[in-house]
Amino acid sequence: MNFISADIRKKLEPILAKFEHKVILKAWIDDSEFSMELKNFAKEFCSLTANVLYEEGIIEGAPGLEIIREDETSSGIIFHSVPGGHEFNSFVLALYNVGGPGQDLDPAVEKKLEHIQKTVHIQVVVSLSCTMCPEVVIATQRLAAASPKITAEMYDVQHFPALRKKYNIMSVPCMIVNDTEVYFGKKNISEIIDLLL
Repeated sequence: MNFISADIRKKLEPILAKFEHKVILKAWIDDSEFSMELKNFAKEFCSLTANVLYEEGIIEGAPGLEIIREDETSSGIIFHSVPGGHEFNSFVLALYNVGGPGQDLDPAVEKKLEHIQKTVHIQVVVSLSCTMCPEVVIATQRLAAASPKITAEMYDVQHFPALRKKYNIMSVPCMIVNDTEVYFGKKNISEIIDLLL
């Protein structure tokens, strides 16, 4: 099964060629069918370019695709999803932001990022058909790529019913900060950084 069409492969070529550093895509897997999908997607994506390298590890809990920098430090970005639908672009942008040059960051957001001294863990729960979800995913991952204090994990709600139950998630996007603060609905990067301060 191919996850990436010939048309999308062609569109990805110029983006992947711009990377300034190699990026490692690490598939954290168990013996589930979902893990096999993650692994196959990651391998297929890595076959498109020499700038994204494939690794895998065994995990108990939440299988996902972690984006790791060339120096083998984590970017803090993990996709607990096979990136498809509206989230495929979010995934490509996350790689681009870690591999460089990355999306421009608003100077006001950059200044506020300097004030974040404590570790911030963000979980964004989405569905792949949600049109409002990518903005929240892209924003949180951009912040994680820019700050070692921030981690951003994206969860496909259909694969994580326990998460839906724990936080009583009735709609997506749902953003959970440090396992305690829960926010629903569309938010841009400026709104998110203000919530984190």
